[in-house]
Amino acid sequence: MKTFYKKYLNLYFGVIIPIVILNLGSFVIFVANPKLFYFRPWEYFDEVGYQFKAYDASWAGKETGDTSRRNFFYYQDSHVTKVTVDRDGFRTNYRKARQYPILVSGDSAIFGSGLSDNETLPWKLSELLDISVFNGGRSSLFNTLKREELSNVEIVIDCRKARLIKEGVFDDYGYKKGDDYSPLMKKDKSIKDIIKVIPGKRYWATSIIFRTLERIKNDLVVYLSGKDDQIRMRNFIMTEKNLDDAVHSIVKRKEELTDLGKRYIFVAIPEKQTVYEGRVDKFTKNYITTLTRRLLDNGVETLNLLDAFSENRDAPLFYPYDTHWNSKGTAIAAREIAHYLNCSKRTIKNRT
Repeated sequence: MKTFYKKYLNLYFGVIIPIVILNLGSFVIFVANPKLFYFRPWEYFDEVGYQFKAYDASWAGKETGDTSRRNFFYYQDSHVTKVTVDRDGFRTNYRKARQYPILVSGDSAIFGSGLSDNETLPWKLSELLDISVFNGGRSSLFNTLKREELSNVEIVIDCRKARLIKEGVFDDYGYKKGDDYSPLMKKDKSIKDIIKVIPGKRYWATSIIFRTLERIKNDLVVYLSGKDDQIRMRNFIMTEKNLDDAVHSIVKRKEELTDLGKRYIFVAIPEKQTVYEGRVDKFTKNYITTLTRRLLDNGVETLNLLDAFSENRDAPLFYPYDTHWNSKGTAIAAREIAHYLNCSKRTIKNRT
């Protein structure tokens, strides 16, 4: 009987001990260089760079897109980006100023997912206007407005990707109106907090191995089907209800900013599917155009970037395996917004 139990105990420990060693090894590597475990800088910033004293909030290395994490060999369009942030965790601006006359707010597209500092929309807009423009991407607009440098901001340009312009539209990133200013970068945690704060699936070797096997399985499906798409789309459908809810939210947002004495401009960012995919239903295809008309009818300043993107669709405006725009896309958007501001009758007083 003892021999029987000993046999299975040996088998048990022969499996468990290597797994424990493997996981501990991957954890040690994570502690030494957590950036190796992330696809994108802003994901690294959120979990590590903004929170832990021991790690810097900067990125200079390869960045990969949405599809890259679903496949191992296919769709690996990595590119090198340089990403830096200020003392509070906001993206570095082209012209640092004591007071910024223009604030660009938005999601990861405005922060600049997949883009180096000098490729982001706020940076390019600042270059074209020769005015300091603040990048408020990936933060609540009302939190960002409480920064000292934005106390006298004149123009708020609020940007959102088209597929997200529905229901709530705006992500408050956990911030509630009336709260005190909250910097993105806290630096209030030490290495011993890693296990408490960061999901284990990020660094445990067993989780990484299972994800890798899943990615290889997805590669096999692509290989056997013969459908190796040159450009990957994210299909979505917009509805009349999406439009009604979005208009309501944006008009309310405009009224809130007007009450604060700010000029408000809403900009819908075209989606790759809308620009390049011919099989999109008519309502979704024309969603930005319809939204633009409805917002103008409700007194909201806005401009339609879809026409400019469609005219330049021969130049890739998005990363092939990612939903985010590339530097050509941000250049077109910056040009159109700069032209709109320069042509408007209202001048910018604080040109710091």
